[in-house]
Order: sequence, then C-alpha cells, then structure tokens
Amino acid sequence: VKPVIKLLKQTLLGTGVLLVSAVSLFIFADPVQNFIRPSPALNEKSLSMLSPSTKTSM
Repeated sequence: VKPVIKLLKQTLLGTGVLLVSAVSLFIFADPVQNFIRPSPALNEKSLSMLSPSTKTSM
C-alpha cells in the first residue's frame, strides 16, 4: 500500500507542477509576445522613416 501512496503523491505533485507551469505560461506569454512584436503604430512609423532613405539610395 505504501508504494501506491508514494506513486500517487508523485503523480499529484507532477500534475500540480504542470498546472502551475501552464498557468504561469499563460500569464507571462502575452507581455513577452508584446515585447517581441512591437505595436503596429511603431511599425508604421519605422516603415515611413525607412521608405525615404530607400528611395534616395536607389
């Protein structure tokens, strides 16, 4: 009976760790995604800044 209880505790601990890691991933994924991919307004500004320099370099 004791090995079964020990295995059950390990399984519950592993499930708890997976659950906590999944929740933390959902919490931290959105700010990281926003940090990696800048907002569209910044992209438009950078494209408008880059377009005259590419035209003059041709």
